[in-house]
Amino acid sequence: MNAHPNQYYALQDACKQFLKRGDWRNSYAVTTHLKERFRFPQDHEVEKLRLDASLNNKYFLKRLDYCIYGNSSKPTRGNKRTTRIVAIEEGKDRIHCHFLIACPPKIDLKLMQDYCRISWLKTPFAISDIDVKKHTSYSPASSFGTYIMKQIRGDNSDALDYENIHLPPFRK
Repeated sequence: MNAHPNQYYALQDACKQFLKRGDWRNSYAVTTHLKERFRFPQDHEVEKLRLDASLNNKYFLKRLDYCIYGNSSKPTRGNKRTTRIVAIEEGKDRIHCHFLIACPPKIDLKLMQDYCRISWLKTPFAISDIDVKKHTSYSPASSFGTYIMKQIRGDNSDALDYENIHLPPFRK
C-alpha cells in the first residue's frame, strides 16, 4: 500500500475505537486459510504473499457482499458493504486471515456459513478450511476483536488488511 505510515496508525486507532464503540450485535468471526504456497514463507516472500492474500480477501468480500446485499452491493446500485475488520496473520505454518464481519439481522449463522463457504471457495487461493462462528459478545474489544488485533502493535500495523476494511462513519 502506498499510504504514509501515519495513515496506517490512524486506521489502526480507528479500528480499535470502532471495536469498542461499534454495533456488533449480529457479527461473525471468520478465519480462513490459504493454499499451500502460503506455507512457511521466507522473509523476502512475506510482502508479496500479503498482497496476494489481500487481493484474495477482496474477491471473497466482494462475493460475500453480493450474497448478503444482492445488486445493492454493486457500485452503481448503492455500493452496500458489510462492516468489517480484516487481519492477515503469519501463523505457525501458513498465512491465514481473520475477519470480524457485522451483518444485517436477517443473516443467521447457517446462512452466513453458507455464504462464506461459497464466496471463499470461488477465490484463487482458497482451500476448504474456513471457520465461521457467531460473535457472541457485544464488546468485541475484549474478545475476538482483540484476538484479531493481537499482532497490530507499533510497526506491525501492516497485519491489518487496509484495502479491505470497511468502517461506516461513527454516530454518537
